[in-house]
Amino acid sequence: MKKVLIYWFAFLFVLAITSFLFVGCKSKKPIIEQDTSLKDGSFISVATDHKKEISKAVADSIAKILPLIKTGDTNCDSICNEKTTELLESLNFYKQSGNNNYKLVFDKNKRLLSFVANLQETISELQTKSEKKARIFTKTKTITITKTVSYVPFWVKLLAWIGGISSLFLAWRFGRIFI
Repeated sequence: MKKVLIYWFAFLFVLAITSFLFVGCKSKKPIIEQDTSLKDGSFISVATDHKKEISKAVADSIAKILPLIKTGDTNCDSICNEKTTELLESLNFYKQSGNNNYKLVFDKNKRLLSFVANLQETISELQTKSEKKARIFTKTKTITITKTVSYVPFWVKLLAWIGGISSLFLAWRFGRIFI
């Protein structure tokens, strides 16, 4: 009887060792693959604005009467009036550019200083140019994780069932012998 028990435990030990060898020799490490890509997109946009301003024609004049100088001393008054009249007569001018003209005139008899301006319609164009630069980065990261699935072949499952059924049968048989 002792021999049967020793053989039985030896058989179970060998069965356990072989099952550990079949299960323990597989690789279950996951495989990780990574892929990264970086895309760079740059663009420049140019915008121009046109502004057009039209000013109307202007006809304007101003006149000022300049009185004689009276200080109370007739000698001083005559000299001062004579010099101011000479000075104001030297300022007379007339300018013309295209359809625009203006003049400054001093009338000695009336003692009148007048300024006359005739400015025609003007068109001013303002052109502004603006540039916008932008840079766009697109980063794509792909991570692929491949896991190995612990696959048990059919023949290993069959052997496990046979081992389980034979263990139950032997336990039943030994139970009948010793009971």
